[in-house]
Amino acid sequence: MPKGIQLPLFVFTLSLFVHLGCSTHQSGKVSREPAVRLADSLAAELQPFDVAVRDSLVEFIDVDTSMTIERTITRRMEDARLHYQAALEAQADGDSTLSSEEFEQAIEILNALSYNPEVEENEEFSDLIQSVIEDYERYIASIDELSPESSVFALGEKLSQILESIDISGIKIPKKNFKGTQVPFVVNRHVERNVAFYLTKGREHFELWLYRSGKYFPHMRRIFKEEGVPEEIIYLSMMESGLNPAARSWMRAVGLWQFMRGTGHLYGLSGNWWYDERRDFEKSTRAAARFLKDLYEKYDDWHLAIAAYNSGPGRINRAIRRSGSKDFWGMRRYLPRQTRNFVPQYLAVAMMAMNPEEFGFRGIDPAPALEFDVVRIDDCVDLKVLAKAAETDVEMMRELNPELLQWCTPPGYKDYALRIPKRKADVFASNYAQIPDDEKRDWVVHRVRRGETLGGISKKYGISMGLILETNKIKNKHRISIGQTFVIPVPVGSARLAGRVSKKEPVRRRPPKSRTASRKKSSQQFAKAGKTKVDYRIRRGDTIGHIAEWYDVRASQIRMWNEIPYGSLIRENQELIVWVPESKLAHYEKLNGLSFDEKQRLESQPITERQMSAQKRRSGDWARYKVRWGDTLSEIAALFGSSVDDLKLWNGLRTSRIYAGQTLLIAVGEKGSNGGVAANERKVSELSYVLHKIRRGESLYTIAKLYDVTVRDLQDWNQLRGTRIYAGQELRIYSAHGSDQSMDGLQHPGKKDPASF
Repeated sequence: MPKGIQLPLFVFTLSLFVHLGCSTHQSGKVSREPAVRLADSLAAELQPFDVAVRDSLVEFIDVDTSMTIERTITRRMEDARLHYQAALEAQADGDSTLSSEEFEQAIEILNALSYNPEVEENEEFSDLIQSVIEDYERYIASIDELSPESSVFALGEKLSQILESIDISGIKIPKKNFKGTQVPFVVNRHVERNVAFYLTKGREHFELWLYRSGKYFPHMRRIFKEEGVPEEIIYLSMMESGLNPAARSWMRAVGLWQFMRGTGHLYGLSGNWWYDERRDFEKSTRAAARFLKDLYEKYDDWHLAIAAYNSGPGRINRAIRRSGSKDFWGMRRYLPRQTRNFVPQYLAVAMMAMNPEEFGFRGIDPAPALEFDVVRIDDCVDLKVLAKAAETDVEMMRELNPELLQWCTPPGYKDYALRIPKRKADVFASNYAQIPDDEKRDWVVHRVRRGETLGGISKKYGISMGLILETNKIKNKHRISIGQTFVIPVPVGSARLAGRVSKKEPVRRRPPKSRTASRKKSSQQFAKAGKTKVDYRIRRGDTIGHIAEWYDVRASQIRMWNEIPYGSLIRENQELIVWVPESKLAHYEKLNGLSFDEKQRLESQPITERQMSAQKRRSGDWARYKVRWGDTLSEIAALFGSSVDDLKLWNGLRTSRIYAGQTLLIAVGEKGSNGGVAANERKVSELSYVLHKIRRGESLYTIAKLYDVTVRDLQDWNQLRGTRIYAGQELRIYSAHGSDQSMDGLQHPGKKDPASF
C-alpha cells in the first residue's frame, strides 16, 4: 500500500475549503478559473506508450462537448475496430509488418479502455477484444517472423507455437560456472530450444531487453537482496514484460512482473483509474520478490517456485500428485503447455543475460539507471506543474512514476510519494512553494441541487458515474442528498480542450479499401475456408447481439462483414451478410423465416445436442466433464483420448477458451478414452460456490467487484445473455479455493486469476 493516507471524503473535502482556500460555488455552478494550463499541452506531453490512454483522456475531460462515458467508449472501440480491420486487410495482402502493427494498436486502445470502471458491463467491448486477440494469435501462427515492434506477448505466443520444431543442431551453449547461483542452471534440449529462439527470431527483442535492463536492474538487485531472494531471478522480468513497466498482457496482467490485480492486491499493490502500482518498478519488484519467496518456502525448490509463479500453486500441486515427483523435469509433462516451457525459457534468458557477449550480443550498452529523489505531494496536482517545479519535462516524470495513469497525482491522497530527478529535491521545494494553490489543483467541487441525480451529474461533466463513485468513496449511487458536495476529477479549465478534440489527428491506420474490393477479397477468403454467405433481414426487436447468438458468430464479425461502426444502430428491414459453415447452411438459412421467439427457443437448446444429432453419435456414450481452474482443452482431450477439434465440435466451441465450472460433453465408447470416465470421476473435484442474492440497486459490475471476479465470469457461471438482473435473483459465485492448500488461489499474472478485479 502507498505510504500516503487515504482520508475519508468529508475530511478531504473540509481540508480543501479550510486549509487551501478552494474556490467554491453555489447551486451547482462551477468556478472555471484554475487548471486551464492543462489544455494547452496535455496530449503532447504523455509518453509514447500511453498514446491510447492519452486519446481517451482528452475525450474524458472535455466538459463542453457533453461527451458521456458511453460515447467515449464507443468512439475508442470504433478506432480499435478500424485498426483491427486494417490488420486483417494487411494480412490478406501479405504485409506482415503492417498487420502486426495494426493488431498491436487495436489491442493498445482496448487495453487503455479497460481501466474505465463501466467497461466490463459493455458486452460488445468484451466481444471485440476477444476477437482481436484470437485473430492475432491465429495470425502469429501463420507467419514465420514477427516484426521488432511486436509486443513481448506476441513473441511469447510465437515461441509457444514453434518451440518443439526449433532446430538446435547448431546451438552450442558456452560452458559457464553457475555455482554462485541458488537457482540450478540446467542445460538440456528444452533450454537449448529457447536459446536458439532468442538467437534468431527473438534476437531484436532480446537486444532491446538488454538495453532496458540498465534502467531497472540496479533497483531490482537491491530489492531482491533486501527480501532475501536470489539475484538471478530478476531476469524473469525480461521474458515477462520485456522490461516495460506499462506492459499489459492480453489477459490483463500488468507491469514489469505481470501481476493480475487479485494477486497484486494480496502483495500490497493497489490501484484504480488514477494509478496502478503494478506499474511501479519498485513496488511491483518487491511484491514479486515476496511472492517468489513464499512459493519457494512452499516447495523448497526454485524451479517449482518459478513454475508456480507462472501457473499458480494449484496446477503445480496437481502435477505433483499426478506424476508422483517433486522434480520439475520429472513432472513437466503434467503441466500446461505454457508452464512446461516457463522454467526452460527462464534458464535460457538468464544465462544469456548474465553472459550476453558469449552468446553473440556485443556492443549493446545498457541504458543509464533511473536515479531519483522522492518528494511528498498533497492533493491532485497536474504533472505539468510538478515537472516545471522539478525543472524537467512530463516525459521524465512519467518514466519515474509509471504507476500514474492520468494527467495528475491521485485525488484523495495525502503525502503522495512522487519521484523526481536526482538532486532536484531542494529546487523542487523552492519552486513548488511559489506556485499558487489554485494552479496546483485539478478538480472541481459540485454541490448537489434539487432534482439532480448521479447519472445527470456524470453526463454534465462528461465522465463516468463509476469514476465519481470511486473518487468520492460512495457505495450507494441512489443515496445522494441536496447540498452534498462531490469532488469531480476533471480540470476546471477543460473547456479549452473543445477545439483540440475536434481537431486532433485522425487515428493512424491503413487507408480503407473500397467496399466492393473489401467484400470481394472477403468472399474469396471465406470460400477457401469452407464458409458460405447467407442474408438476414432485420426484424423489429433484433440486436446485433441476438443475431450473433443465432448464427453462432461474434457481434464484432457481423459489424466487420457489414461495415457497421460502433455507435451505429441497425434498422428494421436492413439486410445483413453472415458467413456460416457450408455444412450447416440448411440450419442457418431457415432462421430468416422464424419469429423472434422461435429463434430464441432454438438458441436456448444446447448446441451440443444439435451437433450430437448431426454427428449421429450413439446415445449413452457420452461423459460429462466439469472444467476446473487451469484446465485447457488440450489437457482434457489428452485425458479422454480425444482431440481439441472434437471437443470444440461436440460442445459448440468457436475457440479454445473454456471457464471453470463449465460442463463439457465428451464422446467415449468404441474409440475409447483410456478410462476417461473413471479418470473424470477420480480427478475432477467440484468447484465450491456461494449464492449471492441480488439486492435493489446492485449491478453485475458492483457484484463482480465485491467478489473480485469479472462480469463475464458472472454471465458464464449463471448463463446470462446480457447484464440485466433483478432484485431477489440468486447468482452463483464460484471459488477456486478447495482441495489444494491455502496458496492455491494465487495465480500468475499471465493466467486468469480467480481473484482478479
